[in-house]
Amino acid sequence: MYAKVLPDDQGIVLNKEGNASIAGNGINDWDEYTEGCTAEGGVCGKAMNDYEYLYYPETDSRQFTFFFALFVLFQITNMLASRKIHDEFNIFAGICDNFVFIFVWLFIVVLQVVLTQFAGTIFEVHQGGLVWQQWIQALIIALTQFICDFIVKFIPDRATPAMGADSVFNVREEAAGRPRCTKFDEDDEKKGADDEEK
Repeated sequence: MYAKVLPDDQGIVLNKEGNASIAGNGINDWDEYTEGCTAEGGVCGKAMNDYEYLYYPETDSRQFTFFFALFVLFQITNMLASRKIHDEFNIFAGICDNFVFIFVWLFIVVLQVVLTQFAGTIFEVHQGGLVWQQWIQALIIALTQFICDFIVKFIPDRATPAMGADSVFNVREEAAGRPRCTKFDEDDEKKGADDEEK
């Protein structure tokens, strides 16, 4: 007797009665029985179609759909956190003063939900989108970006590489009695001289 873990209809295991099962009849081999069966063909048992987990939908996985939604939610939360670049703690200060930002931000949020839930074929995500529990999980994970942003604000600017001249940083350093960053002063002077020549 051949042991199988999953239901099968290949006729390679014995049926309930210990007889050879019939291949390709649509009934799970080890559930087949003939004694007392009144069905057409004289074979009864649990149909293969009754095992829902055997037949996966022809769509992309929900896991990849979740990651797609999660990464965009990270970008959406980063849009809020990156509004303040000089270590201000209240990232929402003045948010209502910029209606274009609010409109664009809301448009991206709504578009992300619509694309994930209703454009599965086009964007190669699960055709059923995400269930509400997955949206909540993705949102909670994305909101951790605010915690990371808050922690990063405590890293002094002088401990990070300078990417260009920063007048706010220089004012803060001078107010604290520390030397200002002069790394880019030479570049600024050269740029000013070039502008004067033109």
